[in-house]
Amino acid sequence: MEQSLLLALPDDALLAVLAFLPPRQLLSCRVLCRRLRDLCLHPDLWRRVRVLRWKDHDLWRSAFRLAPCLRELDISGNHLRGAASEVSRTSCVVAKLTLSVATTHEVTFATAIVEKVSALGGLEQLVLDIVRREGAVDVNGLLGGSVQGRPSP
Repeated sequence: MEQSLLLALPDDALLAVLAFLPPRQLLSCRVLCRRLRDLCLHPDLWRRVRVLRWKDHDLWRSAFRLAPCLRELDISGNHLRGAASEVSRTSCVVAKLTLSVATTHEVTFATAIVEKVSALGGLEQLVLDIVRREGAVDVNGLLGGSVQGRPSP
């Protein structure tokens, strides 16, 4: 069987080409052959990936299960429950985690996410967006100490 010209490239060059692919295509390419499977899950590719919205659940569920790391993960309140479930089963290291919490109920899920992501190591930055509508959001349990939020504009 004839090898494609792309697969004739050395690993470093092929990683440089794969870096131009969006996450969905990286995950798709990994099923083509063993070499692409290993390269498409290479940490250098995933360290650049930013998940800025938790909309495409299937894609990010796959990324959490397969990718070794993510550059950034941003999760809003109405998706915290599903994200907490996915994060609890992952070994994916996240460098920057942004959580938006709007209700006291969401603090439970946000706490689980922060605990798991920080336990995996590699968390460099945590951004907590507390959206206060009516009443207060008690986030003291989230960071294990006393936190005071400001009302959103």
